[in-house]
Amino acid sequence: MNCRLPLTKRVETGKGAVRQLRREGKVPGVLYGKGETTSLTLDYVEFNKVLRLSRQGYVLVTLTEAGNNGTVQHNAILKDVQYDPIDGKALHVDFFEVAMDLPIQVTVPIVIIGSTPVGVVLGGVLRQRQRHLHVEGLPSEIPDTVSVDASGLDIGHIVKVKDIPIAKGIKIHDDLEKIVVNITAKRIVVETTESEGEESVQTPQESAASKPAASTT
Repeated sequence: MNCRLPLTKRVETGKGAVRQLRREGKVPGVLYGKGETTSLTLDYVEFNKVLRLSRQGYVLVTLTEAGNNGTVQHNAILKDVQYDPIDGKALHVDFFEVAMDLPIQVTVPIVIIGSTPVGVVLGGVLRQRQRHLHVEGLPSEIPDTVSVDASGLDIGHIVKVKDIPIAKGIKIHDDLEKIVVNITAKRIVVETTESEGEESVQTPQESAASKPAASTT
């Protein structure tokens, strides 16, 4: 998915200036790319919208910068976000600028779709063993998510990485034999315990052997 986010270049980079920006509802950040590093400032509310989208899937961000000669655009992907350990708010963000005609490598979420699998209806358990896929492609062609339709899976069925449908031009950088989803039968654990107060039954020979020997005088 694509989204736009306005930025303002940041000149002051000291701790005091950064704290002041946060008090004003801004998020400091850095844009890496094209041989240079740009310190920037983002509106917290607008950035939070992008952050929510990034948790759902791959996001290509168009950072817009107002200049004297018009608006300058930077196509970028979100690389890292630092959070406040107390309230969880974003403290700092890193973007990586991308060229639209060059492939990039990113991870995209694997989403299970479809109706309840046949195997689950019959009492099995669906297990998703891999939740992200490492892919490579042009920034504008990478899918937001990768979908796996589990509707027809029965108990014992598996879906491997090589079975996932992927758009033309997208390369997968995961082990193709790795299991993504499977349906397993439920394990039933039967515990056996001895009944309380149960008496053991002895044979006549065992009973006699257990009696003390008679003393002779």
